[in-house]
Amino acid sequence: VRLRVDDREVASGTLGEQNTIGTASSQLFIGGFPDGIKPSANEMPITESMIGCVSNIFIDYQLVPIIPEAHVALIGTCPVEQIFSLQKSGKKFN
Repeated sequence: VRLRVDDREVASGTLGEQNTIGTASSQLFIGGFPDGIKPSANEMPITESMIGCVSNIFIDYQLVPIIPEAHVALIGTCPVEQIFSLQKSGKKFN
């Protein structure tokens, strides 16, 4: 399992032969979990939501489509980048 950010590998790990990640019918949450869903500690030790923007998700080197209508998401824009840009310029973000 590898995590790449901006084309750089930032984390990796190896699963044992008996370990799997989910099933074909499992849901994959990227950036955080919806209200009411709490994974068990042995499944996912980190439950804090991500702050930032996600694009180009690949699983087994295949691009996975992002469906913004299914969740609160925006395509083609990154509000976090706008906030940082305003902070650098000294303007306030409302």
